[in-house]
Amino acid sequence: MSAKEDRSDWKEREVDIYGKSNDVEVYYSFQQTETEPQNQSYSADREESKTLLRLKVLCVLMAAGIIILSICYLYVSLENNKMKNRLNQLETELSVTGLNNSHLQDEVKKLEIKIEEKSCPNGWIRFGSSCYYKSTFKATWESSRINCKNKGSDLVIINSTEEQYFITNLNENGESWIGLEVGWSSQKNKHGWIWLDGSPLTEIFQKTEKLQDPADYFSGVYLNAEKKWKSLHKINEKTFICER
Repeated sequence: MSAKEDRSDWKEREVDIYGKSNDVEVYYSFQQTETEPQNQSYSADREESKTLLRLKVLCVLMAAGIIILSICYLYVSLENNKMKNRLNQLETELSVTGLNNSHLQDEVKKLEIKIEEKSCPNGWIRFGSSCYYKSTFKATWESSRINCKNKGSDLVIINSTEEQYFITNLNENGESWIGLEVGWSSQKNKHGWIWLDGSPLTEIFQKTEKLQDPADYFSGVYLNAEKKWKSLHKINEKTFICER
């Protein structure tokens, strides 16, 4: 082979190598150019996904917060309603207590009045539910009754054996007018012995002689020292026993 032919082959090979090299560079450059937009698109998708994830998490947190706040509001509302109901209940109980207290005060006042009414004044003696007073001076039957009325009472009316026994002891060694006089008896349709409350004499207590029918319309009855009932004209003066 000649030297010219060898040189020519080397040049052709060199051109071929350079050509291939250029082809590689062009291919690489093309691949690089084609890959860059894909990478940029992938990065953008990742950022968008992260943003969406953050938004989703934020929405979940906000929803959870709203739910928690709603539960708290509901709880506070229920507690507030309970407190209002309890307050209303206490106000009602207080009102009822006030009414009961007022009622009790009224009852206490009534009892005090009753006790005051039932308590015997100075100089009076209690027997049962009544108070009795024996005078220390003498007066006619009518004056005796006036004296009793001035003391808020009247001449004694005897209703039982026990009361008769008490009166006779109170009248020990004395003669005292009692609240029995001559009056019109509608039951008997005639004049007879009538108690001051209008009831007719139906029973004489203790061992005492029977009262005779009144001789006149101006007779009254007194209890003598022998524990007996006696009739006498009202103009006579005796001590007297009042009852209230």
